[in-house]
Amino acid sequence: MTLESDKKIVFLLSFISPIVGLYTAIRYRYEPWAKNLCWIFCSFTGLVIIYSYAEGYDIYRYALQIKDFYNSELGFMGLARQFYAQENVDLYQFILVFVTSRFTDNEHVLFLLYAIIYGFFYSRNIWYIYERKNNENKSYHIGILILYIALIWPIWQIAGARFGTAFHLFIYGAMPYVFEKNKSKLVFLFLSAVVHFSFIFPITIFLAYLFLPRKQYIVVIFYGITLFIKEINLSAVNEFLNTYLPSFLHRRVDIYANEEFLIRIKEMTYSFHVTFMKNIGYFTVQLLLFISFYMLQRFLKDNSKINHLFFFSTLLGAFSNLFSLVPNGDRFLSLSQFFILTSVTFIFSELPTSETYRKRLLPLVLLLLVPIIFIIRVGCDYYGFSLFGNFITAFFIDDYTPFIELFK
Repeated sequence: MTLESDKKIVFLLSFISPIVGLYTAIRYRYEPWAKNLCWIFCSFTGLVIIYSYAEGYDIYRYALQIKDFYNSELGFMGLARQFYAQENVDLYQFILVFVTSRFTDNEHVLFLLYAIIYGFFYSRNIWYIYERKNNENKSYHIGILILYIALIWPIWQIAGARFGTAFHLFIYGAMPYVFEKNKSKLVFLFLSAVVHFSFIFPITIFLAYLFLPRKQYIVVIFYGITLFIKEINLSAVNEFLNTYLPSFLHRRVDIYANEEFLIRIKEMTYSFHVTFMKNIGYFTVQLLLFISFYMLQRFLKDNSKINHLFFFSTLLGAFSNLFSLVPNGDRFLSLSQFFILTSVTFIFSELPTSETYRKRLLPLVLLLLVPIIFIIRVGCDYYGFSLFGNFITAFFIDDYTPFIELFK
């Protein structure tokens, strides 16, 4: 018996112990069914996520909202009136909470549904890299790169389900088209704006990419310039967006693109280790981008797929650098990093294992282990020992103690 010939046992094992299923998915990551084991684990995390420590996050508000909806006699007409009264523009979250509240007030059932949807696109995006990179050339530094990519916007980000789901919807739609001209998933790219209105920004960059000449040197120079721009005229941005965006988005624009909000963001302080670890990841990605550009020009100039992906990644990264100057716009740096590091991974995988440049990059890639450890530590805020249970035990065991409490 082999895993490939008896997949039913493997999937049954994943339902009995999702965390063992995740280990199996990683161990047999080159098998076509491995991504589904990852999806099962991601779905399970929605049932056991600990949200009581997350009062400042959307997930806490969702938990209160589903109970309010459940205890009300709200119908579809009432829902529509409440939706417009709140000037809410993110249909996905509002409708999913309402539909779930028609049969339960259990917030973990809602988080399960969030995680099922989120986990599907998340698992597909990570395995897209495994399925498209050159798997004949394997090395530890490529594994570290993919691990870092997987943690750029990981599964516990269902704590802010709207942005995270839109994040992976956009990638799921854009990546296949940019890399291999696959139009079949483009609808998901546009659906990302329905889940979170701010994805109008990367969608606009994608549409611009379709018409721009593929001049690698120009886009890399432009990217380099944007790294040194540290201020932006928010009043001009606000006026521009309110001029060209539909009126129902104006309130959101006024919330984010204003000087007072920017001042509050700048006044927020972070501990030294948080700032240090973020900077390590940020500067490592910048170095990898410019080194990869050199290797692309020297060794892979005729590889049109990787060249197109690198061009789009750098273009998105350049505008994300500018958009990061708007309050909360720095989240799109993560989106551009996903594309940039995916193109870096594809470039590295095409280089022969004996190539000197490939060997020299290993110490640089090892720096990513620093933010990787920090990101995993953040994940410890959301899960406890219930993570070692399954879909049945989750309904009988209340776990309110995250792993991080054990180390304080």
